[in-house]
Amino acid sequence: MRLLREPRLKTNTARMVVGVVGLWYLALGVAGFVVSSQGMGADTSRGFWVFGTSTMLNLGYLLMGVVALTATRSNRTLHAFGWLSFLAFLGFFVYGIFAATVSSLGNVANVRIANVVMYGVTAAVGLFLMLMPYSEDRRAP
Repeated sequence: MRLLREPRLKTNTARMVVGVVGLWYLALGVAGFVVSSQGMGADTSRGFWVFGTSTMLNLGYLLMGVVALTATRSNRTLHAFGWLSFLAFLGFFVYGIFAATVSSLGNVANVRIANVVMYGVTAAVGLFLMLMPYSEDRRAP
């Protein structure tokens, strides 16, 4: 009789996912500074591709990219990044829903629907990283 084991995420897979998230946010932060003029508040002329940009968003994206890339160091930092990204981006997701749909007066950061979707996906990745147990990759000597 075979015993069922709980599914475990390999550490290298989790590190690659977090690395891709980090590179995405770094690229988006740099592109936001390069492409658009800087300012605050809702403005449809400031954006990169389908994402709204502002100084606050660009700095946050750069910080998120650096934090994500440094989180690829160990299992503990991956779990910590999972907690951080889930809680932070769940809050950004809720704020973004109200800011992008209800009124432009509260949209201080120039958040668009694409930003809100990205925040929701990042929160889901954080939840997955937070809850998934990790197995160490064993290498042949």
